[in-house]
Amino acid sequence: MSAKPLILVVDDDEGLVDLLASYLRNKGFEVSTASNGDDALAIARARKPDVILLDVMMPGMDGYHAAAHLCEQARGAPPRIIMVSGRDMSAEEGIARFSGAAAVVQKPFNMPALHATIRRVLEAAPPPAGA
Repeated sequence: MSAKPLILVVDDDEGLVDLLASYLRNKGFEVSTASNGDDALAIARARKPDVILLDVMMPGMDGYHAAAHLCEQARGAPPRIIMVSGRDMSAEEGIARFSGAAAVVQKPFNMPALHATIRRVLEAAPPPAGA
């Protein structure tokens, strides 16, 4: 992991992406952004982010499919994905975890709690290859 962990923020809400990017940069992270699943795949392939904040509901490829593709393309070191959604995720947490999520956060979120979740995911042992 680099001195500044790279967080990839993926959401189709441009205002939320800007808010998250600004907050995370102020917390000492490097930030890259994408507005859809296809762009997230390309950026993740090129930049290898330490954590991916991935919205569940996006036009085109939803977050679940994007997470599955991100894990598939990682080949050996699955990405650390935090799924975010405006929906009640209690019924869908299993689906999110099956898709490759290390954590699930519901919008609107408390920024300090989100920061703590990111830190927890970063500090956890990396997922095993092929998980």
